[in-house]
Amino acid sequence: MKARLSSSLLGITTLATVLVAALYWGRSQASPSFQRPAPTDLDGRQIVSNCRKTLENSQGFVVELTQEIDLFGQRVIGEGKYLQRGAFGLQTRIDMVYSSRGSKVADLQQIDNGRFVLTRYQTPAHPPQLKRIDLDRVRSELDWANVALPHSGMSPASGLLGLARSFERDFDFGPPQVQDWDGQEVWVVVGRWKARELKRRFGIDATAPDIETQLARIPDPFPTHVELVVGTNSQLPFFPYRIDFLRRKPGNQGIEEHRIGRIDMQRIDFRTIPDEVEFQLAPGDDIVTDETAEFIAHQRQQELNLR
Repeated sequence: MKARLSSSLLGITTLATVLVAALYWGRSQASPSFQRPAPTDLDGRQIVSNCRKTLENSQGFVVELTQEIDLFGQRVIGEGKYLQRGAFGLQTRIDMVYSSRGSKVADLQQIDNGRFVLTRYQTPAHPPQLKRIDLDRVRSELDWANVALPHSGMSPASGLLGLARSFERDFDFGPPQVQDWDGQEVWVVVGRWKARELKRRFGIDATAPDIETQLARIPDPFPTHVELVVGTNSQLPFFPYRIDFLRRKPGNQGIEEHRIGRIDMQRIDFRTIPDEVEFQLAPGDDIVTDETAEFIAHQRQQELNLR
């Protein structure tokens, strides 16, 4: 069993709980030229499931990315790199630099090397902070055979695999559409919270006649729905190219929709497996905080809540 680390990141990186991941096949963004129904032998659920399997079965890849977050009256831009090594996301690493209005607001580095989860966070006004979770202790105290970095959270640190697992577990996806981006065919699927998740997380009854109004109760930074763009490239089938995190709420013109974030994957390198040394944290002048006990307590409470 793999643990789901759901402790939030500090400061501005909490905005990354909801995001948009755009993964492009080594080229700049292109607008869809047309849209048509997808083949009937694949539904949205199957496409997302296959997306998760593609990421799980990969022995490793590197993605360069930029991220846009538009929440709480702030617009934040992040640039960085995501690395994954080993099947089932055995080791992951994210390095991000965030800025707002041209000024840097935060640096984030998070590594799961199978032994520790290490999160380093720094702002211009504060020295580096390093948070550590001892996975061996977690395995022992919770009697888990294996523990990995957050596969339940919707943040860059969760990794692409973590996002895909969250989507498959927590969202229902409708029929896919096909879009053409400069001759490259992709699937587009829209996912909405499953009824059980609406009830458990937000206390919303999915059968309510005014469900669209009720969805406005979902608090920021959570989306009301997500949109995935998934590639059909034969060299890397079912790889997620883009993920939009969206919100719908009643407005002057009826139900209005707006996007609350975007990440563009500028380059995908699936032929290079990152070296294991990439998942070891370089020493620095960090203030170290051990959060193992807090994580264990949180996981026990989560298990009680799900019973």
